[in-house]
Amino acid sequence: AHAAFLRAVDAAPNASTTLCNYASFLDGALHDTDKAHAFYKRATAANPKDGTALYNYAIFLDERLGDTEGAAELYERCLEVDEFDCDALNNLGLLLQHERSDFAGAKGLFEKALSVDPSDLSTLNNLAVLSEDCLKDYEAAEGLYRRALAINPRDVTTLCNFSGFLKHRK
Repeated sequence: AHAAFLRAVDAAPNASTTLCNYASFLDGALHDTDKAHAFYKRATAANPKDGTALYNYAIFLDERLGDTEGAAELYERCLEVDEFDCDALNNLGLLLQHERSDFAGAKGLFEKALSVDPSDLSTLNNLAVLSEDCLKDYEAAEGLYRRALAINPRDVTTLCNFSGFLKHRK
């Protein structure tokens, strides 16, 4: 697989998708974080408007390097490319909530994501947890959990979150 990626990079040295996929391979399969970082940078430099490359690089910065500020900047750039990217809205909302304690900002991003995809269970759960834990708006949290369960009554994340909510509300 590595040789095939090298041939692909040689054939298209400025193709952001190829560079991003290679970066993911370097990190995931070879555990070469430094080279992966360099290729994510190269991918986003090759095409600064590639929302997928920006998004994947943001995840890498946050989860692998612990660079939440760098990740937030990339999510913001991703949203400049597509202001309705639900995944970027959701992940930036989580960063605002957990890293900056910007609960109003996080709520706005989650609500915007839900305006695009009202049935996204991850966003419904994230907004419910924010409402419950940070905003202390228990009525809103319960409504969001029930809404998520109406969409998928067997969703494990929602069931666990809602169970915890009910346990603490009694």
